Amino acid sequence: MEATEDQVDSTVNSGQRSSTQCAEPYYIKQASTVQSEEIYLSRTCDSHWSDSVTANKVAVEAPPVTITTLCEAERNKSIEVGEPIVLRCEISDPNVQVTWYKDGIKLHEAAGQDMVAEGSIRTLVFQSAMVSHAGIYSCKTTDDAMQFHVDVKGDKKPWL
Repeated sequence: MEATEDQVDSTVNSGQRSSTQCAEPYYIKQASTVQSEEIYLSRTCDSHWSDSVTANKVAVEAPPVTITTLCEAERNKSIEVGEPIVLRCEISDPNVQVTWYKDGIKLHEAAGQDMVAEGSIRTLVFQSAMVSHAGIYSCKTTDDAMQFHVDVKGDKKPWL
């Protein structure tokens, strides 16, 4: 966001000054519409009563959110029908949400399927595995992703 001449002029001209006010520069903080971006205006005066205004834009970006790489055994699961499936990923920022996918399709909470956030750990839990739960699962942030391969062994119907 650029500081317009009107913004600079209105900021400089809105202040009152006396002959002693211009000894030191002062700073005006003006927030922009972007949350992580602000404009700082600096006005200085010299002994000849001329003003000098400088506008500086400062943009602060958060570091990318990363997911801690797990060992192969944690990312490749072989589960028996009826056993719970627990997939976990740890993210670098505990305030960020993740999105879970199965075979590229976004998952939503459902009966028997829980998405839990505790600190920096995100967990996807199926209470009782079914053959249809087999597939490739992904835990994604805006900056990173991790895949899990889940194989569910057993018959669709238990033997009587």
